[in-house]
Amino acid sequence: MRARVLGLAVGATRVTAALVEGTALRWAGNAAYADLTDLSEVIARLAGEAGRPVTRVRVGLARELTQVRTVRPAPPIKARDVSRYVGLESARLFRTNGASLVTDGALVAVTKTDWALWAAATGEPLLQAILAGCAQAGLTVEAIAPSAETLLAALAVPPGATEVAVPNGATTEMLSVGVGGVWQSRWTRGCDAQMYPGVPALAGMNGDSAHVAPAYAAGVRLPTLSLFPEGHRAARRRTNRQRLAITATAGLLLWLLAGAVYVGRLSLTYRRATTLLLAFRGAADSALEVRRNLDEARATLAMIDEVRAERSRTLGLLGALTRALPDSVTLVALEVGPDGALRLTGLAPRAPQVLAEVGRVPGLVGARLDGSVTHEAVVGVGDRDRFTIVANEGRP
Repeated sequence: MRARVLGLAVGATRVTAALVEGTALRWAGNAAYADLTDLSEVIARLAGEAGRPVTRVRVGLARELTQVRTVRPAPPIKARDVSRYVGLESARLFRTNGASLVTDGALVAVTKTDWALWAAATGEPLLQAILAGCAQAGLTVEAIAPSAETLLAALAVPPGATEVAVPNGATTEMLSVGVGGVWQSRWTRGCDAQMYPGVPALAGMNGDSAHVAPAYAAGVRLPTLSLFPEGHRAARRRTNRQRLAITATAGLLLWLLAGAVYVGRLSLTYRRATTLLLAFRGAADSALEVRRNLDEARATLAMIDEVRAERSRTLGLLGALTRALPDSVTLVALEVGPDGALRLTGLAPRAPQVLAEVGRVPGLVGARLDGSVTHEAVVGVGDRDRFTIVANEGRP
C-alpha cells in the first residue's frame, strides 16, 4: 500500500490541501482564513474533508509568508552547522519586524564545484497556528518549509533548466535551480513569465492546477529545510530519544528472551540425553563388554596365526638343512634366534663343504664360519672338523 500524505500549501489568506498516495492525487480542496486562530480551524476542517483517513501532513509556505536568502558562495562551514549558523546570523539575514523568527538553512550544490547557502525564516506565531490546527486534526507534521523548495515536484520542468518562473497573481517568483535543487528565490512584481505545465497527476484540475501544485508538491517531496519552532524540535528530540530507548529496551528484552529460550532448550536436551543414557546404560555396558571380548579374540587369533606361520618356517628350515647336510655331518647344536639368526655347531669331515651346503639351503643368506675350525679325534669315527656356522633367514 502506497503512503498516504496530506500536503498543505499555506498562503496569506488561503489554505490549499491535496491528498496524495505515492504520486497520485486523490483529493484537493481549499479554504480562506482571516487570522491565525481561523487558520488552525481551517486546517483541521480541510483534513476532515479529505474523505480518507490520513495521519501524516507536510506543509509548504507561500512566498509572501517566508523570507528566503541565498549566500553564494557558501561560507566554509560543515553541513551539520548550517542551521546553527543561520540562527546566529538571523539578524543580518532576515527582517524581524518585531516578531520572533524560526530559521533554518542548508547547503545546496549549484554546480559540481559551487555551493550556495539556502536559508529561510518565518514568524513563529504562524507556525504555532499551523501546528495547532494539525494537532486538532490528529495529524503528524513531517515537514514545514517554503513551497519554493518542493514546487518543482509538481511541474514538468525539462532537464537542465536553471530558471523556473512561478506566476502568482500580480507577482512572479523566479526559482534558480542547480544540480542539488532550488538554491535561490527572487520575488518580482508583474506576471510576464509563463509557468511550466503541471505533472500528469494535476491534469484533472480543470485550470486550477496552479493553485493545487504547491500542496501536491508538498505531499510528494520531503524538503531539506525544516521550519519547526524550537519547542517543537525539542519535543521531537525527546520523542525520538524515547522511541530509541523503547526500541533498545525491546531489543534487550528480546535478546534476554532468546537467551532464556536457548538455555531452556539446552537444559531440556541435556536432561533428555542423561535420561536416555541412564536407561540404556546396561545395554551399553553389555555391548562394550562384547566389543572388548571380540577385540581380544581377534588379537588371540592373530597371534596364533603369527606363531603358526613362524613355526611353519622353522620346520621348513630344519627339513631343508636335514636334506642338504650329508650323513657324515654330526650336529651338536642348532639355534634359531627370534631375529632370524641361525647358529649351527657340529662335526664334519670337511667344514668348508658343510659351509657350502648350508649356503645352498633355500631361505638362508649370509652363511659364514664363526671363529676358527678345529680338528678333533672322535672315538670310533676318526678325525673331524669342529665348526660353527652362522646365517640369517631370508624372510620376506
